[in-house]
Amino acid sequence: MIQALKEAVLGKGYADSALRKDVYQKVAHQILSGDTTPITPTTLNTYIEKLSKQAYKIVDRDIDQLKDEGFSEDEIFELTIVGATAAGITRLEKGLQALQNCQ
Repeated sequence: MIQALKEAVLGKGYADSALRKDVYQKVAHQILSGDTTPITPTTLNTYIEKLSKQAYKIVDRDIDQLKDEGFSEDEIFELTIVGATAAGITRLEKGLQALQNCQ
């Protein structure tokens, strides 16, 4: 089921598929290692970092900055879903691994 979810968010869409994969990998890596190595475009870095660490702090200004960089609302929505899915799945897998290590 988790693999099907990954495939669904990384499948066809409005946002460039390579960028969606980069966002997914970036968020997962950031959660696992704390690494904040940027991806391009830079405005997206700030948004993705906020999404993976403190999504509740995302405000209209963050979305407007992405729009100013040329992202459509559909692309922003997809990249948000990709990032949120990556964060959720990575945390789930990390938690399940911790439980297995306790047994």
